[in-house]
Amino acid sequence: GAGAVVLCLPYSESFMNNAGAKLGLELSLISPDGQILDATTHYPKGAGLRKAANLAVVNFQGRTWIAGRFQPKELMGPKGSYTIVAGMDVTDIEAVVTRNLNFALAIIIFAAAISLGSAWRIASVMSNALSRVSDAHKKLADHAQYSAVTGVNTGDELEQLATGFNAMIVGLQERDRVKADSD
Repeated sequence: GAGAVVLCLPYSESFMNNAGAKLGLELSLISPDGQILDATTHYPKGAGLRKAANLAVVNFQGRTWIAGRFQPKELMGPKGSYTIVAGMDVTDIEAVVTRNLNFALAIIIFAAAISLGSAWRIASVMSNALSRVSDAHKKLADHAQYSAVTGVNTGDELEQLATGFNAMIVGLQERDRVKADSD
């Protein structure tokens, strides 16, 4: 009609290849009846991408492709709408993601091993310190043996417990000595 501007793009095989290279995609032009009219050089023509939904992942000849369809209004023709299908080979991206996931899994396993080792070491130190105090208490209770607790150098409450127990042993020995002297 009057005042309408028509925009024409110079279409050629080199135009399709250049556009695909600039976008980093493989492109194809699909006719209204589903035939590939033209495609970039590496477009996977046998992959069935022209029948893909709006977005699809397709495996073709050992490669993984992601493809999307769009129908610009500018490509409406008397027989229907022409479709452009853009495809990208994501096989290498899939390999990178897989490698990164494996690396992350290795880090998690390593961190878990370090955590378990640290927890075992802390539990071992605590258990050994408590066992030494418990053994000395048992000797005192069962056999009236005044055994000092040695080797508890943890720098925490367990060391304070052992030091307090040793002070109690010294006090009991002094009490028994005074008691023996008075008899």
